[in-house]
Amino acid sequence: MPLDSLHIADTLLLADTIPADSLFVPAPPAAPVDTLMVGPQGIFGQGSALAQAAQTGVEAAHISLTDNIVVKGAVLLIFIFYCLVIALYGSQLRSLAGLAAGRKGTNRLLDQQGNLTQNFIRIALWMAIPTLILIALKAVDMQMLPIPKFIPPGPVLTLAVGGATVAALVPILLYQWLMIRIAGRVTNQTAFMQRLQMLRRFICALGSVSLTPLVIFWTVSGAKGAPVLAFIVAGVACLISFLLILRTLQLFSEQKVSFLYWILYLCAVEIFPVSLIVLLAIR
Repeated sequence: MPLDSLHIADTLLLADTIPADSLFVPAPPAAPVDTLMVGPQGIFGQGSALAQAAQTGVEAAHISLTDNIVVKGAVLLIFIFYCLVIALYGSQLRSLAGLAAGRKGTNRLLDQQGNLTQNFIRIALWMAIPTLILIALKAVDMQMLPIPKFIPPGPVLTLAVGGATVAALVPILLYQWLMIRIAGRVTNQTAFMQRLQMLRRFICALGSVSLTPLVIFWTVSGAKGAPVLAFIVAGVACLISFLLILRTLQLFSEQKVSFLYWILYLCAVEIFPVSLIVLLAIR
């Protein structure tokens, strides 16, 4: 018999003598569920933990709209121009303040304008435009007004805020001018409406001259003084608005115009356009 056949037979006889259970190699015990989860403890040890991502300075810092060389240069130019106006038209400024805050009737105050010139009134009114732009920039900078998320911070946002301020101011002034002109033509009270327009120009010029220095200091103020100056600017603006309401009421009363017409003028000309722009800005 060949040797290989004898070897196969011996193997078969040996297999018959070994129990069947010993032919299978037992599997290793299953690892606990905790050791199967990959984590910092499983890789680096029990005392390890994930490090938090460090925030960059660009993301954490707030980019101010007024703390740049362009706005500061514009503020300096406005301040110099304001000082020149006060030096050249100081007497007219005192006359304007007396005209607005005097105890005489509005008609007598308008007749006794003193040495007020249209050139001074025009300069004061034009000076209100950069003042309003600075107010809008500082309000956005203090997060008092919302801004669209698609506008990147920096010079683009500064130009957008300034352009939006002018774009909101032009239709308001045009609407008020048209409403007063139309009301004068419809009611056949053109002379009265001209006096009303003159009164509005005087008080707006007084508001511009009064608010400009406060707004300049508010714009360049730091984080601690900005809220206080914001309340002061808002208080002065409220006083100017109250003065306008009071003087227009006196003018309507002295001209024997109905009180209901004054309410209609106040709502249609003064309150409606400003409130509409404010609501659009908030939304």
